[in-house]
Amino acid sequence: MAASENTPHGLPVATPETRYLAQTPPEPVDPTEDNVIDEDVVEDEDGLLRITVTGTRTPRTIQTSPTTVTVMDAEEVNRLLIRDISDLVRYEPGVSVRNNLQFGLQDFNIRGIDGNRVLIQVDDIRLPSAFQFGNPVTVGAGFNLGRDYFDTEILRTAEILRGPASTLYGSDALGGTVSYFTLDPTELIDNVGRNSAATGSTNFDSRNGGFASTLVQVYRFNNIDTLLAYSRRDSSEAENLGDDQINSRNSLLGKLVYNLDETSAVDFTVELFDNDTDTTTADENLPLITGTTTRFEEEIDTNRTRFSLAYKYDNAESTSFLNFAQARLYFQDARTQEENERELLSFDFRTFQTLPALRVSENRFADQVFGGDVQLRSDFDWGNSSHRLTYGVDVSNTFNARPRDRVQTDLITGATTQTAIPDDFPTRDYPNSDTLRAGVYLQNEIEFGDGSFSVIPGLRYDYYDLNISIDEDFERNGATATDFSDSSFAPSLALVYQPSSELSFYGRYSRGFRAPQYDEINSGFTNQIFGYRTEPNPDLEAETSNSFEVGMRGNFSKFNFSLAGFYNRYDDFIDNQLIDTEFVQGRPFLVFQNVNLNEVETYGAEAKAEYQFTPGQGGFSLLGTIAWTEGNNLTSDEPLSTVDPIEAVLGLRYRSSDQRWGAEFVSTLVGTARGEGFEPEAGQDPFVPDGYSVFDLIGYYQVHSNLTLNLGLFNLFDTDYERYADVRFLDSNDSLFDLRRARFEQPGLNVQAGVTWQF
Repeated sequence: MAASENTPHGLPVATPETRYLAQTPPEPVDPTEDNVIDEDVVEDEDGLLRITVTGTRTPRTIQTSPTTVTVMDAEEVNRLLIRDISDLVRYEPGVSVRNNLQFGLQDFNIRGIDGNRVLIQVDDIRLPSAFQFGNPVTVGAGFNLGRDYFDTEILRTAEILRGPASTLYGSDALGGTVSYFTLDPTELIDNVGRNSAATGSTNFDSRNGGFASTLVQVYRFNNIDTLLAYSRRDSSEAENLGDDQINSRNSLLGKLVYNLDETSAVDFTVELFDNDTDTTTADENLPLITGTTTRFEEEIDTNRTRFSLAYKYDNAESTSFLNFAQARLYFQDARTQEENERELLSFDFRTFQTLPALRVSENRFADQVFGGDVQLRSDFDWGNSSHRLTYGVDVSNTFNARPRDRVQTDLITGATTQTAIPDDFPTRDYPNSDTLRAGVYLQNEIEFGDGSFSVIPGLRYDYYDLNISIDEDFERNGATATDFSDSSFAPSLALVYQPSSELSFYGRYSRGFRAPQYDEINSGFTNQIFGYRTEPNPDLEAETSNSFEVGMRGNFSKFNFSLAGFYNRYDDFIDNQLIDTEFVQGRPFLVFQNVNLNEVETYGAEAKAEYQFTPGQGGFSLLGTIAWTEGNNLTSDEPLSTVDPIEAVLGLRYRSSDQRWGAEFVSTLVGTARGEGFEPEAGQDPFVPDGYSVFDLIGYYQVHSNLTLNLGLFNLFDTDYERYADVRFLDSNDSLFDLRRARFEQPGLNVQAGVTWQF
């Protein structure tokens, strides 16, 4: 980053994950030097150097990384007007975030794999898993608690690793890894050049009338560096939603870093996240709940609290066997609470009468984790080869609970009940569960001769143990449950070859492992009114995968590019399926269960390129990226419905030579998913939206060193479209299909603007 540029928080930043050094023109990496760098920098589209740590757990240039990793820093988040995790991947073909209109943004889909197969972590601490429960083929039925537990306003860098990473991160990294790194006080203070600084920012989003305001304060006292960052968001519903909705979000980050010396420090971090959504369903949308509902109001509150204490030692010049060490303890408590009131016409099976009633429900979800990890690194030479040996252990225990309660009141007689509406309450969707995860890993980055050839073998052993505690609330739903344990070795091998400083080639094999979660094994639920039930599956087995990727990268003074091809084969893939249709009193009753599919495959190709008309940081650039993925359920010989359609992003960018202002015109071109091969399930006709093209214009202007303005005009030509990730659960045969579809239409022409100042 040029010295005159600021982050969204107004403070220049250089991080261990993505540290920048301005170069005009960019200097190629010398193959005679050690390309496994020590907290330094590598190429990016502006002629600046960029590195990643997620791909190998060590700082390594993107040019020599054996994986496909996208790195975004705080400056880019600000420049592209990124306001949430969906915006984060707006221009990242092959990666998407789906939205649920009731429960919000869900999770990341990477190369057609989503849900809890993608690991999401903040400062190397895993975020809670997603929880989905109910009828998977009935839109609006069931619960879809996603993984939006982080506010991008406190983001320092984000790294998205495409493809399995089980060797480094264990279970849950089967499809990829998303790593958030939060603001760091020491680096901010070092770069701002004084012991105290503060910044503020305010951003507006016309999509939901939202405002986001952030204040960051850093302070240095002797060897102690502190940071306090607070962000507040307020918004309402999107225009096409129809309901009355108010959303508020608070995010607080506090850090205290005690620098013991130049190579070691102790870091204490507190992070608080709270998101509250209040919704009153409009009369015209009440049929989406049930045809008998006359009023529905709901409040969903999601919060996460994290405490972590870490010691870090980093000394590349150490003469001992140890060059890097990090030890950490952490506790994280995440909870979602849903409270709703629903007035309806309830049918009494005892008297065969329809009577007005009020249902008051409270549903809770808890995910509490306590854990620790140690990571060590030893750098040494052996003959003509240099070695960077990374090894460590991580252990955590996670407690999960899902209690639900409901009281129904007869509005005529005043009588109350907790029975058969459609459950006997209180109840649990699965028993209280404790999950122990333990992993030991070892990786060696070996470079030969002049450093132009690298071999990176890795191996991890994982142990997974699920223990349940059954009480009468769970037994009340009539389901059974069981404990589960499994273990696995996950090897990997990568090769990197640099024939010149401008070109690099890589190939990678990795073995993936994911143990079934508490809810996949033990969920049990019966809905007599809608005629379906889910059954637990004590025989569920862990998923495994074998993945291959090859690619090449080029980094020239005016042109850079990357190409990648991949193939992934998954065994015992876990999927929720309709396993039976029973008839109860002449009425069809659907039975669902999580089952193992024998084989699933995904494969595809990705490409990215930029041409700069002039070398260096200023002038015009042409940019383009494209991702194509195919996925197949080889058990049933049909397409995998989670795979997004082919997508390309093309852009024209201009930036002034002093980086004080810039603009870019970006087009997003999306094809049509392979819907023709989907087999209708339970009488459904899965909806597949048409392809579309969207055009955006984004710009920024640095008025002076302390004030920056940002403006974005999105969907310039007011295109009507739906995103496949959001609507792939819709049923074209549904009598309410048109109403459901309209609620998922993306915003037309919309404006986002922001201002950041330093004081």
